Amino acid sequence: MPCEMVDPIEIIKKEHQIIQKYISELDEMTYSVSVNVRDLSFMFKEVFRFLEQHEKKEELLFEALSDGGYEIAIEQVKFEHGDIKEKRDIVLKAINKGDEGEIKGVLHIECAELVDRIKAHILAEEGAMDKIRWDKVDKDTVEKIELLQIVPSRKLL
Repeated sequence: MPCEMVDPIEIIKKEHQIIQKYISELDEMTYSVSVNVRDLSFMFKEVFRFLEQHEKKEELLFEALSDGGYEIAIEQVKFEHGDIKEKRDIVLKAINKGDEGEIKGVLHIECAELVDRIKAHILAEEGAMDKIRWDKVDKDTVEKIELLQIVPSRKLL
């Protein structure tokens, strides 16, 4: 008897919780009067390493669901992922330069906006996923998703 697949929608939602925790910490650093650049750099890179892996899983899952006729605005999701990546790259470029003044300047503008965009993006995705019950997804779509092997991040294990 085949084992039952872990609900990939729940995996994505649980990973959203991790991202929101990270983003809250990053947000606190962004508005802090004294910024520890080393801590910020580590946190920022950690958040976005995790986020990149998460977005890949999300896009695969959402494309499969969209192909199966479920209401997922996949092009909007991909656009927002690209937009988030562009903002991330601006902050990352400043961090990699190592100029503390530039990092602080980018933090208060770009990073703050990036945090807000990620929060709004997750909220929109959660709204779309809340409309889909995994136990009601049709067999063909489930089989297609099973082939994608969407597994939880190590942070969830």
